[in-house]
Amino acid sequence: MGDCIAVMAEAMTALSGGEIDLPQRAITQLFDVSDVLILMPGAARDRPVYGAKVNSLHPGNAARGSPTVQSVVLLFDRTSGAPLAVIDGAAITALRTAAASGLATEHLARSDARSLGVLGAGWLAGRRT
Repeated sequence: MGDCIAVMAEAMTALSGGEIDLPQRAITQLFDVSDVLILMPGAARDRPVYGAKVNSLHPGNAARGSPTVQSVVLLFDRTSGAPLAVIDGAAITALRTAAASGLATEHLARSDARSLGVLGAGWLAGRRT
């Protein structure tokens, strides 16, 4: 997790310095107004790739015992536009969220802190500790 926190620190510094382009996410309702497709593109100025996270939100899945949000992260070559990778979005989200929480804790927690409180009990809660 230490490596993930270091990468998150680098990304946050680049974002605050204007080196990352994060256009507004596109949210599209499909035929059934409860089903939604969300596209979140982004690129870093100094990286040879760009990408997007694509989420499908289907609240009805809960009744079927399936996740209500499913996602993939797509990476593309910056020079040619060729697709390079399709990555499980849940895995990336868990790592990113945990790394962001760890980074915030490093910068905001008192130096003598010995305990951590986690609000919520969803699937991300266990990945943050």
